[in-house]
Amino acid sequence: LWDNEFKKISDTRIKGSLGIPLWKLNLSAAYGLLGNGIYFDEEGIVRQSDRVANVLSLELDKEFVLWRFHLDHRLLFQMSSDKTVANVPAFSANLRYYIQLPIGKGAMDMQIGANAWYNTPWYAPGWNPVLGVFHNQNEREYGNFPFVDAFVNMRWQRAIIFLKVENVLMGVPSRSFFGADHYLLTTRAFKIGIFWPFYTQPGKSGGHSHDHQQGAAQMKHRL
Repeated sequence: LWDNEFKKISDTRIKGSLGIPLWKLNLSAAYGLLGNGIYFDEEGIVRQSDRVANVLSLELDKEFVLWRFHLDHRLLFQMSSDKTVANVPAFSANLRYYIQLPIGKGAMDMQIGANAWYNTPWYAPGWNPVLGVFHNQNEREYGNFPFVDAFVNMRWQRAIIFLKVENVLMGVPSRSFFGADHYLLTTRAFKIGIFWPFYTQPGKSGGHSHDHQQGAAQMKHRL
């Protein structure tokens, strides 16, 4: 491994994005060229490609708000010309659906919903615990099944309390609960926690309104 004399890697990327806050919409596109890319092959041996890998990605973020229902969508489309160096699933999605309820005349906010991840089948990399690196494998495909967490978030002033059940679909016959070849993702588990930032906002007027907006944003992105 250490006796190899590799050429310099060239990495060129172009990215553009468009955000429309009124529509709660974000679009982004990226195109990359990776020359002399280094990777670990199926036997865990480090290699260098003599080809240029082209990677194109398109991402769409869209939130729908229907009364108290929030439907958040993040969709990612990817194409790679060389899956040996840059192996990615063709399509991935993160969907977060929840209902947000005020409790006690606005004294507390609550979110009840689910967070789901999905990707099309792909040859997820294997893991070499000796070297501590991921390597290519082309024997088993993973994906094509959602991984779902159910959650309840509660915000009271600055404090955020969350309850979460991870992998609620565990038990459904599928190999899709693997994050890497032969390595399982989190099994079904119940978690409870509290997030409480101990700080103030100096020089801010209307602190209660500011805290409310900041707390809502923290609830949205906490899990």
